[in-house]
Amino acid sequence: MNASCPWTLFDDRGKETLDTLVDVTGGLSTVLSFWFILAYFNTNLKENWSYHNIGCFLLSAWIRRATSITVNYYVDRKNELWPGVSFCKVFAFFETFMAVHEVECLTHVCIERFVVAKYNAYGWIMPKKQYVMFRWLCVTFSCAYALAPALGVGGYGPDFTCSSCTMDMVLPDGWRKYIVAMIFFLRSVKPVCVMIYMLIGCKAFKKAYNDSPNNQLQRKITQDAIVMTCICLVCWTPIATIRGWVVLMQLIYGSGVFVLPTEDNVKWALLLHWVSLTPTVLALFLLDSNIQRATLQLRLGTFLGHIKNKIE
Repeated sequence: MNASCPWTLFDDRGKETLDTLVDVTGGLSTVLSFWFILAYFNTNLKENWSYHNIGCFLLSAWIRRATSITVNYYVDRKNELWPGVSFCKVFAFFETFMAVHEVECLTHVCIERFVVAKYNAYGWIMPKKQYVMFRWLCVTFSCAYALAPALGVGGYGPDFTCSSCTMDMVLPDGWRKYIVAMIFFLRSVKPVCVMIYMLIGCKAFKKAYNDSPNNQLQRKITQDAIVMTCICLVCWTPIATIRGWVVLMQLIYGSGVFVLPTEDNVKWALLLHWVSLTPTVLALFLLDSNIQRATLQLRLGTFLGHIKNKIE
């Protein structure tokens, strides 16, 4: 993979060090958030669809990190899965799918907050089918962006470490480069604009709220959504900005012409991105008393018994 990798930011020792640090930060996020995510889906929180919606975002982020770490240890991505298809390409599809799914899940948490605020302001009841629609939209957007290279728009290639793969940041020639650039825009900039607009829009309905227990709970969940969105955007923005810069420079100067940032900038951006789940779950735990109780009251034996009953 290294021979065909267009990025020259890291030497071999630097790549090994960065791979180790990424595994450590991703592993830390995976371990610290595991019990927290179990609490979301196996306590009374699961009965509240708004909490369930947040839990789906956390689960998506957890699966992405846990899978990446597992693949790093057990699979050589330079090997071929079958003739002409390497593990790198397969992992690149999965990584692209899960990266988009993670962002889309958070986007739909923000959308759900706006829709719930509007429904409550008018005295309406939020139908459960809306939450089913949120899940399907997340999967639909993820498939659309991740499958684009398989359909001839863009490709899969190595990321900045040259030891892992994702959607190729090297733009193709001709009109396809504009389509690929648009995909990067739609999967990065558009969701951020939607998140911010939805959360700001919640305030328009704040005055219509009364002090009923349900509305007090909804205010608390909206506060959770605002805090975790801010944390994620702070952690995601550096690496998204770097990737966007690389794509933009190719649009200006031509495909394959790179204006790369420094090695340290890329390294810290990647580490901040992969560790984002840790401050998110810690902030939610400290902020929301309902989440605290659910996490502290969860018993492993009860959870395993619940799983056994479902299987039987």
